[in-house]
Amino acid sequence: MHLVLKTPPISTNKLTRAIKRGNFCTVIKSADARKFEADVRLELESKYMTEMDKFFTEFDISKQIKLSVTFNVPNLYTKKGVISKSSGDLDNYLKQYIDTIFKCLCLDDKFVTEIHAKKLYNKEFKSEFLIEVI
Repeated sequence: MHLVLKTPPISTNKLTRAIKRGNFCTVIKSADARKFEADVRLELESKYMTEMDKFFTEFDISKQIKLSVTFNVPNLYTKKGVISKSSGDLDNYLKQYIDTIFKCLCLDDKFVTEIHAKKLYNKEFKSEFLIEVI
């Protein structure tokens, strides 16, 4: 299954927030994280509902999943041609999207046993996922 998403990721620092209640501290999902998940879910459901249903219906839990991921990032390089600090961490991008995509597929991401990922420069943010059963 091939997915192309335009929803940009959010900073990992904005995924959770801590709430203090007396002597206890509880960590909850932030409003930004909930909005990201809702935006990705909406994009998936509006463009890929048929493919996602077919993938879920045909998936055999004795199989494994291989992901090939490309993130096209507009702020990858600085004007001096070096990797920008604001381009984001590849592993943080992966975690956000994998959790959300697999939640929409109604599958546990524990079935992912292989990941190939890269970041490339592009004028607009775009993430591409090739999800294969192996």
